[in-house]
Amino acid sequence: MTTTDKNHRKFNPADHPELKPWKIEDHLQTEEDIEAGLNVGLEAVVEEGDPSYLVAVLAALCRKDNISHLAKVSGVSRQTIHAVINQQADVRLSTLSSLLTALGYGLNVHRTTREVA
Repeated sequence: MTTTDKNHRKFNPADHPELKPWKIEDHLQTEEDIEAGLNVGLEAVVEEGDPSYLVAVLAALCRKDNISHLAKVSGVSRQTIHAVINQQADVRLSTLSSLLTALGYGLNVHRTTREVA
């Protein structure tokens, strides 16, 4: 066994029970946390074209709510809400807007410094 092999073991989470998996829900405790999470996610969509964080925040918010009630209030099917929660589908803007409105939030658009081609 070389020195490198001896000193560099592969990380095994089972060896570290004090480490817990990172869950976005743990970081969305207050209204300010939720607004910040939604805004960061929306900025990532606008500036980088990456909706993954916004969808993760939306999924976390949906998980905290009663799915049947959320479906009724938003007009979005339970099946679609479950797909959002499990991040199994691309979320359409209309679905995003309906769910956010039902959860008491809205979308905010602002001008970016990015040049339009």
